[in-house]
Amino acid sequence: MTGIAIYLEGGGVGANTKSALRRGMSEFLGEIRDNCRDNRWFFKLVACGDRNEAYRGFYNFNEFEKYHVVVLLVDSEEKVKAGYPINI
Repeated sequence: MTGIAIYLEGGGVGANTKSALRRGMSEFLGEIRDNCRDNRWFFKLVACGDRNEAYRGFYNFNEFEKYHVVVLLVDSEEKVKAGYPINI
C-alpha cells in the first residue's frame, strides 16, 4: 500500500470551514495519519461540501496510483438507495 485518500462530505462552501473540517478529521484519524507518515505513505483528506460534491470528487479521483485505499465518507441522514441518483 502506498497511501490513503478520504473524501469527506461536509465543511460547507467556504475555504475556512473546509479547512476546519480537514484539521478536525486529521486529529480524529491521527493514528491512521501518523501510521501513513511513519511508513512514508500518502495521506490525503478532501473536504468536499455537500454529498454530491463528495461523491463526484471520489468518483472522478484520478490519482489512484498514489493511493491504494480511496474512501468516501458521508453522513447517514437517510438510508442509501440502490443506484443512488447523482449527476457526475
